[in-house]
Amino acid sequence: MAPQLAVAGFTSAQFIVPLLGRRRAGAPQLAERLARKPFEPAPPSFCIASMKHFIYLLSLFFFVACAGEAPTTEETPTAEEPEAATSSTVPSLSLAWETDTVLTTCESVLYDAGRKQLYVANIEENPWEMDGNGSIAIIDLNGKVVNRYLVKEGLNAPKGMGLKDGKLFAADINAVVEIDIEEGTILARHSVPDAKNLNDITVATDGTLYVSDSGTGKAHRMTADNTFETIVSGVERPNGLLALADGHVLLGDTNGRMLLKVNPADGTKETITEGVEPDGIIPVGDGSYIVSRWGGQVHHIAKDGKATLLLDTEADKLQSADLGYIPEQKLVLVPAFFGNKVMAYRLE
Repeated sequence: MAPQLAVAGFTSAQFIVPLLGRRRAGAPQLAERLARKPFEPAPPSFCIASMKHFIYLLSLFFFVACAGEAPTTEETPTAEEPEAATSSTVPSLSLAWETDTVLTTCESVLYDAGRKQLYVANIEENPWEMDGNGSIAIIDLNGKVVNRYLVKEGLNAPKGMGLKDGKLFAADINAVVEIDIEEGTILARHSVPDAKNLNDITVATDGTLYVSDSGTGKAHRMTADNTFETIVSGVERPNGLLALADGHVLLGDTNGRMLLKVNPADGTKETITEGVEPDGIIPVGDGSYIVSRWGGQVHHIAKDGKATLLLDTEADKLQSADLGYIPEQKLVLVPAFFGNKVMAYRLE
């Protein structure tokens, strides 16, 4: 209920109610009242004061009357509004362990779930030289180097790796090298026609192996007879690869600064996100991905394509090359390249 105001000895109710009564009274009744009580002029000062009170209280009356009315503007119910697009929860990274600095120019890390060990591809100084200096090491799941040289001879500058039919495959400039893990020997060098800078490898669940070539703008698929056919071309600088369960392949274009989704059947490309330079790409199980930029940055890519920086070690002169991942431990494995070590970060 609106509060009563007292002005010049009257309350708002005492003044307004008689006023309304006079407004409802007809002319005869008003004349009769005036006849019963002759009009007596009031002093000018009193008239002025009374008029001010009258105007004030009349305004108050209309204010109180209008305040009780409901607004006529209709609001759209929240339930009928379209829901905002939601992104995956952005995780964080915390350092769990790192290896000794004995992995010279380490470029790629691969998790072997069957053998519970990690393979590290070491360029050994020159990224694109056919110098015969490359190597592959084995480290355990706690970062201990257990075999510095699984393979020491026959490699130049090994980079991305993949497991297929129990064998280890590594991209090595112009060929995909097949390695016997138990013996630590090279079984074959599968040449890729016109290859210049073979970079990353991914193996699909059906065993199909894909390899990117940063020097030709292409990515290739290995066939059943160990030859190669091109699945996409015209990419500025193909790098990171990840085979998806639906048959598509994610491909990082480092010069174009984008993450692409490629259909190997017809070579069509769809842009997932821009502004990143994917060197390594790993899935984290909720439809989102972790990607690395060689300069030292690691980003989270949400399902809607939003990129969020999780890690930046560039100021420490530590790069972030081709990532590995241990899903059981939620460990993201970052090869530091010229930092000569692998760093493991807990995904939280």
